[in-house]
Amino acid sequence: MLKVLKERILAATKDLTAEDMRIEGSWLLNLNYQPFIGERLFEYDVALVQLKATGAAYSAYGSLDKSELNSLVGNDARKIVTDEYSPVNIALLDAMFASLSPKADEEFLISGDDKAGQRADIICNEVQNMSRKKLIPERPKVVNVGAIGCIIEKLSNKDMIVTATDLDESIIDKELCGVKIADGALHTERLVAEADLAVITGMTISNGSLPELINIARENNTKIMMLAETGAGFGRAYCDLFEIDVVISEPYPFYIFKCYSEIKIYRKGK
Repeated sequence: MLKVLKERILAATKDLTAEDMRIEGSWLLNLNYQPFIGERLFEYDVALVQLKATGAAYSAYGSLDKSELNSLVGNDARKIVTDEYSPVNIALLDAMFASLSPKADEEFLISGDDKAGQRADIICNEVQNMSRKKLIPERPKVVNVGAIGCIIEKLSNKDMIVTATDLDESIIDKELCGVKIADGALHTERLVAEADLAVITGMTISNGSLPELINIARENNTKIMMLAETGAGFGRAYCDLFEIDVVISEPYPFYIFKCYSEIKIYRKGK
């Protein structure tokens, strides 16, 4: 997957100058966030890389070294981007795609004290939109890969059949907003195969599991909705190159910050 993405962005930027593709900055964000009581505590490292736009990739807490990010600054991104499934490389690739400003099918701005809820409403509405278009059943089986309590709650309240998986040992086999969280290492592939829709977070590209999940979904006629903070710039490419049905793209700064955040929707075939 990353090889295809790298080839696509190198072809798209071949006529740009070195200054156009210069890496202006990089950041390591240690993220600890709980948007409301009852939601999980999100604990991650986030790599941020900035060209004309900012790319991001989540990673396990304590897994990133700031020196790896520091070494990027000042370079032409095209000369150092690779096929490696590492958060820093994915953030770099994400920034390259985002710098081309791909046009979304629909865009929202969210702000205020309940950005987590607004974001979840947009996602839930898009799931219902898929149902109205008869892409999935009226009462679909939905698996959330990378459990997000607010989204689980909204989908469950719409009478959808919701399951969820995660790799975080602190929530495995516990209930989150009324749904028991399954061990992602053991159950994700089966639950994706059994679902009508898989709602998958962007961390699956950081850990390298996304290509296999796409294959399983194709084999079992499971639709895919990507929630892309990691790899937000890949939205149009996800749909065009890998036939992902819907991408809910959220460029940095994310909903976790008290500022305006963008939510962009990309749909396959648009």
